[in-house]
Amino acid sequence: MATPKQVEQWLRQAEEDLRAAEADAEGVSENHKRYWLQQSYEKAIKAWGLMKWRHDADDEAQFHHVFLRRHSPFLYMDNTNAPLPKTIHLLQREARAFVNGFAYSAVLIKIDATTPEFDETKVSYRYPFLVGEEHIAPSNYDAWDAYQGEWGEVRRSVRNFIRDVRAEFAIFRRAP
Repeated sequence: MATPKQVEQWLRQAEEDLRAAEADAEGVSENHKRYWLQQSYEKAIKAWGLMKWRHDADDEAQFHHVFLRRHSPFLYMDNTNAPLPKTIHLLQREARAFVNGFAYSAVLIKIDATTPEFDETKVSYRYPFLVGEEHIAPSNYDAWDAYQGEWGEVRRSVRNFIRDVRAEFAIFRRAP
């Protein structure tokens, strides 16, 4: 089981990534900001997962592999062909219920599905990709709203999600 200190570190990094996304700095393009928003959300959902993980120690390695150390944990769990233990499925169901309980859940699920890609046929925050027949650098891409959602809505959703995970953390921190 995670300690409050461990969860706090994940939440702090989620907040730092959000601050980076919101900062106005020369040389920072929208793809950087979108990536930091995705990373902020991802660290917050992982902090939440750490608080909820109370299962068999035999499944701990799977938890780390499938949820904690992977981009887009929902996307991965929904699409993997690998056999996953029941404990991971239970965590996935609980995480879905938590996220789906928010008015902004569709934005979070869309963010979860926007993972850093190596496949040049898919949009990527970090690597050039194909738009039609042309390679384009992420910094030159102008359809981020279509890919991830409208900037303000995405930013508000991530900010609210961190706030809501922090509320869960306040309860977790007090538990014996």
